[in-house]
Amino acid sequence: MLQLSKGYKFAILRNDYFWKNHYDKDRMRRELNYNQRAFKIHSHIEPRKWCDAENLSHELQLDKREIMFIAKKWKEYGLCEVIERKERYRIKYKIRTKKLKLYYLLYSS
Repeated sequence: MLQLSKGYKFAILRNDYFWKNHYDKDRMRRELNYNQRAFKIHSHIEPRKWCDAENLSHELQLDKREIMFIAKKWKEYGLCEVIERKERYRIKYKIRTKKLKLYYLLYSS
């Protein structure tokens, strides 16, 4: 069984606390949308393989900024690695997820 990092455990507990104690409908709707997109991205990326964020955005029909927002949150919790490369006038991002189960998290806080 894989061990979860302290940051990831704390994020899971914070999500549970939010859903038990807060009733802000707009924020709840936003969190559900972010989690839906996050699970869609996580199921599409193969674990331990690098995936280009731009190709991922075309395949899933999501905005690249949304994908990078979620990937940066995952990086903060230790769920993935993100590489930033500059090619001429563009910045290319590559994402590699670790083989961990994705739980519901808070993305908008």
